[in-house]
Amino acid sequence: MIVLLLTAVLPMLAVRAVQAVSIFRLQNRVADDMRERLNREAEQDMQRTVDGYAHSLDQVGRLGHALLKIQAGEVEQRLIGPSPRERIDVPGVEQFLQNEQAGDGPWKIEPSERHAMVTDAGELQPLSISYDTQVVYRFDDELDDDAARDTLARLGSMTRVYRELHDTVDDIILWQYTTLELGLHFSYPGKSAFPVGYKPIEKDWYERAAQAQRAISSRPYVDASTGQLVITFAQPVMGRGRALMGVTAIDLRVSRLLDPAAINTDWADQAKVIVVASYPALEVERRRQRADRNNRPARSDGTAPRPQRPLSDGVERPPNVVSDTSFPADVYIAADVQQQQSAGEDNPTVAFDSDQERALVSEDLLNGVHGVRRAMIDGQDRMIAYGQIGSDEGRPIFAMIIAPTETIQKPAELAIAQVNEDLTSSLVNTGGILILLLLGVFLMAYLLSFQLTRPIVDLANASRRVAEGDLDARVKVNRRDELGQLGEAFNEMVPALRDRMKIRESLAVAMQVQQSLLPAKAPKMPGLDIAGHSEYCDETGGDYYDFIELDRLGPDTVAIAVGDVTGHGIAAALLMATGRALIRSHANTTGSLGHVFTQVNKQLCDSEFTGRFMTLMYLIVQNPGAVDGPVTARFLSAGHDPVVVYRPSEDRFLELEGNDIPLGIDVGWEYREETSDALRPGDVLVVGTDGIWECFSPQDEQFGKDRMREVIRQASSGSAESIAQAISTACKQWRGPREQNDDITLVVVKLDA
Repeated sequence: MIVLLLTAVLPMLAVRAVQAVSIFRLQNRVADDMRERLNREAEQDMQRTVDGYAHSLDQVGRLGHALLKIQAGEVEQRLIGPSPRERIDVPGVEQFLQNEQAGDGPWKIEPSERHAMVTDAGELQPLSISYDTQVVYRFDDELDDDAARDTLARLGSMTRVYRELHDTVDDIILWQYTTLELGLHFSYPGKSAFPVGYKPIEKDWYERAAQAQRAISSRPYVDASTGQLVITFAQPVMGRGRALMGVTAIDLRVSRLLDPAAINTDWADQAKVIVVASYPALEVERRRQRADRNNRPARSDGTAPRPQRPLSDGVERPPNVVSDTSFPADVYIAADVQQQQSAGEDNPTVAFDSDQERALVSEDLLNGVHGVRRAMIDGQDRMIAYGQIGSDEGRPIFAMIIAPTETIQKPAELAIAQVNEDLTSSLVNTGGILILLLLGVFLMAYLLSFQLTRPIVDLANASRRVAEGDLDARVKVNRRDELGQLGEAFNEMVPALRDRMKIRESLAVAMQVQQSLLPAKAPKMPGLDIAGHSEYCDETGGDYYDFIELDRLGPDTVAIAVGDVTGHGIAAALLMATGRALIRSHANTTGSLGHVFTQVNKQLCDSEFTGRFMTLMYLIVQNPGAVDGPVTARFLSAGHDPVVVYRPSEDRFLELEGNDIPLGIDVGWEYREETSDALRPGDVLVVGTDGIWECFSPQDEQFGKDRMREVIRQASSGSAESIAQAISTACKQWRGPREQNDDITLVVVKLDA
């Protein structure tokens, strides 16, 4: 039968294999055509985008010069015109910083996401600014005070002009500022962040505008403080006789204009845009020296970023060494549009894997040639498009788009995957026919194995019924082999499981009963703030606390009891319930506490709880409303740990300690009442069980009473409930993932101050 089956199947598999090979060859040809077409489309999209960048920046340049002309005219009019009658205050940097830190003042100061600073960790930290005022920065310590006051009076009203210009094109203006030769620098919107030793008259934009005696604009560059791509427009401010009085400038944000998202393709989010500029080697050195001297704003740690690097071949060079390209000029990265998102890269580079590829791109940039190329960059196949978007002192400025070729060709890869899927489906169909041929063999095998597998199926069904709650489920055992033994074990297991479930249900009822014996809430007593807390490690426990109203001592008198029975479980819970009943039945008995608990002890010793005992702290606070005088405490300690007393006014701890033995040990023991006048208003009393300080960490270290006292000290200013919660939380944190191995019970009493 097997030979016949193979004779029918093998020829069909051979035919399908030949078809699969043909499909794979066709798939590869189609994939190559798609890759080529996608590459051409990507080249066109990238080139159109670069050309669009140039058009957008040209429009921004026109707008920047128009705004600057208005701003410069307003500044000149105020400087050479008559002194204003009304003075508008302009805060200095220190005054602005004081108002920023105090959170008040006449100006609204708030963090600005637009003016966020890039930290050394690469995160954006919003800078606090105010659109209600400009700020003046004094960079010449020898400035005459009279001249400074006159200038401040004249330019105080420029805040309104700056605001109106800013609101006209709110989304692209970053900074507006005016620097005067006499030593004052006005900046809008107001801010307190200036680099140490900042001298704006030494900046490139100031020197160029002052020397040219006309409006100038910079190349796109990354603003050092905010990490945003900006263009600076600067114009000299001339006084009478065409004397230079200063320079006024505007920084316009152009990051969005060069955003890769403007490329309407599926791979735009993977694209990177940089701005590159070319300078002769000697001019590169001059610009580096100028950048080292003037254009290195301080960071939060006092350091300054290094100057930008050239198109890199991956070799690290000192900042003053010119790149080793074979052309008479280096091509430098002037700005990284995504630098705000990857702010940790102070020196972005284009790390070509091949010197030849780097040289070809550099030659195009130096010659002002637009182009699209493929190159290996940082070990990955990339597509590069570049085109001129402006100039700087006659030198061309280029925008360069870099995108992974793999992402561009992703649609082709998806098509290949679809073909593979179709081929796989065809092969599956062939396999289906083979399966039909084999069904006959499988049917015969099934009939033969039925006798073997049927008992296992019955056992699985019975197990499923037990899992669903049917504890009457049984299996028929009519075999004497291993499967028969497994069935007998199953039939013995189910009744045992029923008994264990009954025990768990009984424990759940016992837990509810025991929990009902604990106080539902703490009593409200004049002069006292009381809170209680208990947490058992098993369903039932041996810890106990109670608040007992003592009518015989007055309408507002309450006794506080905290006990701990040896062991855990049902026996400890029953002894706790018995002890609680005996204490409550004798609580209002006249006489001393010693007499009361001597009687309780006798009855507890006569009970059936042989070998078990109960520690107890019983406390009555009298005169809790005293203002200056002592507060009296009557208490009895039956082998229990002392009451911990914390006095916040003196920052010290006291203890209320007794010397009696636990209840239920010696029927003839005579218990004694203890009194103390050591309590004062404001004291915090904590009565707990050993489950607190004997709580173990995962490293087998006990929590200890010293840590408990420190928690009490830290939480003493809060209510009794908050102190109790603080102790409980500290124990849980100390225990960590370790299982709780003892009951935890405590009562906190705070005397009103």
